[in-house]
Amino acid sequence: RATPNARVLGPKWGREMQAIIKAAKAGQVREEGEKIVVFEGPQEWAVDRQDIELSYQGKDGMDALGDKGFLLALDKTLTPALREEGIANELNRIIQDLRKTAGYAVSDRIELTIKGELDPAWRGHLLQLALAEPAEFSEAKADATIRETIEGRAFRVSIRKKKEV
Repeated sequence: RATPNARVLGPKWGREMQAIIKAAKAGQVREEGEKIVVFEGPQEWAVDRQDIELSYQGKDGMDALGDKGFLLALDKTLTPALREEGIANELNRIIQDLRKTAGYAVSDRIELTIKGELDPAWRGHLLQLALAEPAEFSEAKADATIRETIEGRAFRVSIRKKKEV
């Protein structure tokens, strides 16, 4: 979307200003170096960049940003896979906070129990990130436990330091 600055264009372009504004508002613009070229049929005007503001609007679920001839479009749609990844990231933060609360060293191996609805692939990923092995134990036998609801799902995360063999 092009938004011409009529106050600046008037003194610079005189009678041609109206044609420039009409073509710019119709989206007939392109960026060329430090200029913005506005065109209508064979007629072209090379306008200073500060005289026309260009902005980009993405389709539904998309954001767009453009500058100096480059356009970046970002799809902001939250897919089920992205939601699962977000839940896993939040659980990882919770596990790391529990490790800190329990006073574990960064290198300490732990046993981890996660109760709640989570994709098995993410369980494996969390075990790897937390230097943990899967285990089933009660809250009473845990060094630290937290109950958390993420995206409407209830989780119980418990950790305990792995015993040296």
